Amino acid sequence: MKKIILISLFIPFISFSQMSLEMEITELRRLELSELSKIQEGGTRGEALKQEIRNKYYLLEQKAISEYTRKENIRKQNEEIADAQKREKNEYDKIQTNNYNQEVLNKLKQNQIQSQNNYNQEVSNTLNSLSRSMQAMQFQNIKRELDRRINVANNFVSYHSDRITKLTNLYNQVPKTNFSEILNGLYSAHLFSSRKYSFVNNQELVAETNCLVKVENNIVKNIYLYGKENFEIDYPKEHAENSQLSNGIVKYSNYETLETVTLLILEPYLSKTPKEYSLTKDGVGYLTIWTDNKKEEGKILYIQELDDKGNVVREISTPLVYSKSEDVIDKDIAVKLPMNSGNSFLFFGEVTQTPYGRFPLYPKMSKKDMKALKDGEERIVKIKKYRE
Repeated sequence: MKKIILISLFIPFISFSQMSLEMEITELRRLELSELSKIQEGGTRGEALKQEIRNKYYLLEQKAISEYTRKENIRKQNEEIADAQKREKNEYDKIQTNNYNQEVLNKLKQNQIQSQNNYNQEVSNTLNSLSRSMQAMQFQNIKRELDRRINVANNFVSYHSDRITKLTNLYNQVPKTNFSEILNGLYSAHLFSSRKYSFVNNQELVAETNCLVKVENNIVKNIYLYGKENFEIDYPKEHAENSQLSNGIVKYSNYETLETVTLLILEPYLSKTPKEYSLTKDGVGYLTIWTDNKKEEGKILYIQELDDKGNVVREISTPLVYSKSEDVIDKDIAVKLPMNSGNSFLFFGEVTQTPYGRFPLYPKMSKKDMKALKDGEERIVKIKKYRE
């Protein structure tokens, strides 16, 4: 009799903390059946022992359920706290990112103005120096060209600074929640490129260029300047790890050219029904630049696209390719530079020290090569003398 009672009160040790609630209850019920099967006695005594076992396991089940509920409540509370902290951090990060992006756009304009002031001061100093040392006629000829360059530089800075201001104001109007939208498709965008320009004596300026961008799941895949298929730039392919949109902005840096590029997408965040776009192959011609002077091979030439008012639309640089003659230009080395058809051109060498100050000089070349390209035209341009 005593032996039976001892068996009925024995509970094997099981680490219920390592089991799910269902497994715990299943195991408890198995143990309960096992103990019940060991009761040999019948009658009132046997039924009393069985009821004692049932009561014991009922309490154990209730304890397991209570413990599980307690742990679940703690887990849920911890999850809620963690979720709240995550939401708070995400909101903070969004605010910080948005503030950072606004600072990026504002800094572009500040740098623009500083470069403009530096260049104007440099030209002013040169003119003051020349006016004291040159004859009036000679001074007027030089001043006329320098005034033209100042006017070109100031128009360029004013136009692009105004674009930066307007786009920054629009950016600040976008509700922060709108940036959570996942973009897929072809969108209108704005490319801010920060680089040195020859027409301001290598001061750094920022140019805003309209473009179309292809986006997949908020990752920029392609950028087409002016919406033209043949004006694709390779930043998204070369810097795929930096192509994730953050509040409508992507930044790229070229450590070889020291050029910084900021891509801004606004339209899909400002309008629920953005326009549908398609790329165009029209409006593009090509320039290939070469020289038959071996000593000038590799020297940098700057090409400016000018609109019908003489304003600089775009400036790019390219190294001179050497060839003995136009017929044997190495097609693997010579680059076909895509240019907007309809714009005329000016060509300059690197900024150099002259008797009249530091300026880029015009190379010697055919004036007809400065005329606008026709659609699809491929023009080979010979630089007869670099001049420096």
